[in-house]
Amino acid sequence: MKNTLLLMLALALVSACAEKKEAPAEVAAPMEEPSMEGAWVLDHISWKSPDTTMYWKPYKSILLYTDKYYSVEVAMEERPSWPELSEGEERSPDDIINAYSGLISNSGTYEIVGDSLIHNAIVAKYPNFMNDNPRNARHVTIEKDSAYFTDTNEEGVQRWVMKRME
Repeated sequence: MKNTLLLMLALALVSACAEKKEAPAEVAAPMEEPSMEGAWVLDHISWKSPDTTMYWKPYKSILLYTDKYYSVEVAMEERPSWPELSEGEERSPDDIINAYSGLISNSGTYEIVGDSLIHNAIVAKYPNFMNDNPRNARHVTIEKDSAYFTDTNEEGVQRWVMKRME
């Protein structure tokens, strides 16, 4: 009986000192870092300067981002189709200028460094954008299905607001 009592005390002591194992806690999935990858539509552009506030809602747009390439196409206003030309007839310079004046078009590579999105234009409708200023940085904020580009300079603040396409 003395041995049984000692054995019970020893088991109680061992179980009290034993490390309790708890059920494994659920491992939280790592937070996905916001990404520009995918297709976006430009919701609007705003411009604010000390004496001016402007707001544009484009007619049609698509901004495409892969892991490192981008393409931006924005029709700032409605662009009606041209009538068919007769044989030998040519478009007037005014027709051509009017058709392309409200179009933003550029493509190239991009990178996100800190909170800046840097577009490296390879080709652009506006030649100076690809030749003289091919590397264009803007502050970027990406929130799930919305992205915001903000460009601040001595003249004012321009902000692009985009929505992810489904």
